[in-house]
Amino acid sequence: MKDPSLALLWVCLLVFAGTSVGNAQTSAPPPPDSTRLDYPYMDYDNPRQYIIKDIQVHGVTYLDPEILVSQSGMQRGDTVWLPGQYLSDASRRLWSQRRFSDVKTLVQTQADSAYIHIYLTQRPLVYNWSFDGIRKGETTDLVEKLSLRRGVELSDFRINNSIDIIKKYYRDKSFLNVGVDI
Repeated sequence: MKDPSLALLWVCLLVFAGTSVGNAQTSAPPPPDSTRLDYPYMDYDNPRQYIIKDIQVHGVTYLDPEILVSQSGMQRGDTVWLPGQYLSDASRRLWSQRRFSDVKTLVQTQADSAYIHIYLTQRPLVYNWSFDGIRKGETTDLVEKLSLRRGVELSDFRINNSIDIIKKYYRDKSFLNVGVDI
């Protein structure tokens, strides 16, 4: 076996793209151009009151759009001031779930009605974890230290945190020159 201090540890992630659930769309249509006439300019100096007639979620594949609308705190029939804090709070609630790499909220107005479109970009889910270049016992220890679970979202934070934990694991074993490639 090679010298473990010079070994390059390979962590392979199989990413699950997902399939559609219920009536969720399998791919998000591109967000409409905000300069078009059906998305008129909103005057921030003079907000108006609107009634939410419809809320549509685009870009989800393995999450239920109705649950996401509920988690955003928005409801059909709400009376809201636009522009205002209402949409910002809803976007913030969706961001806080850490399931999405992008959240866009667009509003289409007609008279006193508002139609809300939420465009989401989901993070990929981890389907499987595997380690190359290490012994089976070390694999078991790393899986336990990393708290690896199937179906979790793959984010930059999770990747960087995993790299740090793996390097610390080998530093504690006095292997200071270990490389991690994900």
